[in-house]
Amino acid sequence: MKTKLLFCCLICCYFLSAQENIILYGLEQNYTAPSAIDPFGQIESMDLVSINPINGEKTTLFEIENAKTVAAGSSTFDAVSNQYFFWGFDDTFEERIYSLDLTQNTTIRNPVTLDNHVEMEYNYSNGKVYSLQLSETTGGGPFGGGTSDIDLVELDLNTGISTLISELPGIEGTGIGNSTFDPMNNLYIALGVSGGDYRIFGVNVLTGEMVYNSPLNQNNGLLLAFEYDWTNERLLGIRQTSDASNPFDIIIDNYLVEIDLSTGNATDLFTQPIFSGTGVAVGGVGFDQASQTYITYVGGDYDIGMFNTNTGELFNTVTMGKPFYELQVDNLPYATSFLSIPTSVKNNIIIEKLVISPNPVSNELRIDLGDNFQQGDILEIYDITGKQIRSDNINTKEITLTVEGLATGAYFIKIRQVGKLLSGKFLKL
Repeated sequence: MKTKLLFCCLICCYFLSAQENIILYGLEQNYTAPSAIDPFGQIESMDLVSINPINGEKTTLFEIENAKTVAAGSSTFDAVSNQYFFWGFDDTFEERIYSLDLTQNTTIRNPVTLDNHVEMEYNYSNGKVYSLQLSETTGGGPFGGGTSDIDLVELDLNTGISTLISELPGIEGTGIGNSTFDPMNNLYIALGVSGGDYRIFGVNVLTGEMVYNSPLNQNNGLLLAFEYDWTNERLLGIRQTSDASNPFDIIIDNYLVEIDLSTGNATDLFTQPIFSGTGVAVGGVGFDQASQTYITYVGGDYDIGMFNTNTGELFNTVTMGKPFYELQVDNLPYATSFLSIPTSVKNNIIIEKLVISPNPVSNELRIDLGDNFQQGDILEIYDITGKQIRSDNINTKEITLTVEGLATGAYFIKIRQVGKLLSGKFLKL
């Protein structure tokens, strides 16, 4: 019992310390100078930027080739290959899928697409990208007053061609910026509209089955900004309340909620709001799995707020002064180590989970590589910040490592091979 209690305390400390090491990316639009004819200026270019959510420091990584704007809610991130994806438009307003390589700081590809793609989500269990595809049926199209068919599709990032996963029976519309993904169950989760009612639906992307299609209980507010918490296997969202007596319906408070997929019921996790007086920007939300930190990009002065989803504490707010779209959090440690899937293929790289014992560990840990043993491989250990703190040559399939000198906390082990990555996580007591 004492060991279990100590383990829980260490996990809490690990979450708190990890909040200072969040890696956040976004898109920044650059405008020409305002004029009498165009008081807002015109979009001239768009950059991929990294943002330090603790102090608001922004670093421009590179200008995105052939991109002028992005559709809200239409981006996702693959931490394994360090690639950022989004659906946007070029200078002729042609629709494209953009793949950005953060290692090489360049645009890899940007094929033209035939339909609108919103709510892009990356699946760490199989390395594929899914989205809602809006196909024009009548009138002016999805942005011009017409009606559209809405399908869940798998996107081919090389060609821009999509493959139908589900026709989403009963779903007539979708809320922008309100999707997330459960890689544990290969479940695409999003907000839909059916007959004027809001619904929460979940589709198994491997079978195309709509597992959930529940009426969304707004609980005297507006639910939005969904994020799936892999650690606790729960769906999180924000409930915005407003002043019904105000003709402009000004947002008053924002509450963190957990949403039951099977019933659509939302439960406030804390009695107090996480922040007040402003709303969440569409597409401006991220979730750091390691530190259990929910990151929101809000209106007004364009603030980035961070709060702990286990305590409800708003521990940081910085003012950016200008909008940054499509925030994405780099969850590489959890993407490669947390998922309880033994073997999966991610971008043609096989990722297998290392079995580490004992775990938690005080002095020595053991790893049996079995058939994965290759003479001359290198074992690397990283801390929660992603900093490599140790590197060892492997000379036997039964590995024993002394970790007594490491500080208390969580660590990640990686062994890279041709076409394969072996990874695991351990907690040092």
